[in-house]
Order: sequence, then structure tokens, then C-alpha cells
Amino acid sequence: MGGARNVAARMRTSTKAGAGLGSFLQAARERSDPRINEWMDTLRATSPSAQTVIDAIVAQIIPEGGSVDEESAKDSMAQALSELTVLDPDVDLLALQDPQIWTLMQLYLGHEACNRMYADIGQLFESARFSPSTIVQRTNEMRSFLKNSVAAQLETIRDATPNPTRQQLETVLREAVQTTFMVFEDSI
Repeated sequence: MGGARNVAARMRTSTKAGAGLGSFLQAARERSDPRINEWMDTLRATSPSAQTVIDAIVAQIIPEGGSVDEESAKDSMAQALSELTVLDPDVDLLALQDPQIWTLMQLYLGHEACNRMYADIGQLFESARFSPSTIVQRTNEMRSFLKNSVAAQLETIRDATPNPTRQQLETVLREAVQTTFMVFEDSI
């Protein structure tokens, strides 16, 4: 995959989108941005379903663009927001507290790290060299490892920077990705 530093650099769109998501959700909770307030009030007036809120948040963070990285980030963001609603069915996605936002960042980066891994080494698994059951088993092991590693790295960094600005959050997410892939790189 070109090394941990290279992967982190290639995931700049992912970390930028994650930082945007965190900042957006903080502003939504605090009602500190008139544009977001108006958007939120309009959305809430429709009594939206959780899926509608998820789709609306993703569209606000990553407008239509179409690059592979943007589509991956959209997918990961939607999956992470959905997963958060499963973990906490009563969660208000427009009023997340800091611990919920950090959990969301962990979920999001875990999905993004797996997407990057699949994109980079997926052809290896498509070869006839591995049986389908071996492919599924190894893919699940790598997914579990990456998600746990991202969570651990992000938790460590969060302790040092509990309330980051958007720029700090982007740096924190990039560091978490790089450290995760460094650990992953060492285990191969």
C-alpha cells in the first residue's frame, strides 16, 4: 500500500471529510452557525426519519463530486452514522455530545481504513490463490484489526486533544490513520 505515511496522505479526503463532519455536528449542537441552524430547522420541520437525517448530513459534508475518495467517504460516513443509531437508538444526530462525536469519528475512520485497504489489496483476494472462505475470514480479521486499531489510536490522540478545532481534528484523524497503518504494516 506504499507505507503508512503514503496511505495517510492518500486518505487526505477521508480525514478532511471526517473533520468536516465533527465540526458540522459540533456547530449543529451548539447552534453556532446561522447557515447550519437554518438547514437544521428546515430539516426538523419535516419530521425526518433517521435515514433522511443521515442522508442530509452526508450531503452537507460531501456535496456531489463523484471521485472515488469522495464516494468512499460518503459511504463510510453514512455507515458510521447508521451504526451510531444502532448503538444508541435514541440518539439525536443533530445534537450529539462530544463522546458520541468521538465514537462517530472512530466508526467513520474504521470504515474508511477498511475501504482503503480493500481498494489497495482487493485484487490479491480476487485471485484464484485463495478460497472464498479464506478470503472472507482474512477480510473479516483485517476489518476487525483496523477498526480496533483506529479506535485505540484515536482514543490516545483524543486524550491529548479533547476539544480540537477543525484543523486540529483533521490532523488528529490523519495521525490516527497513519499510526493505525504503521501498526498494520508492522504486523504483516
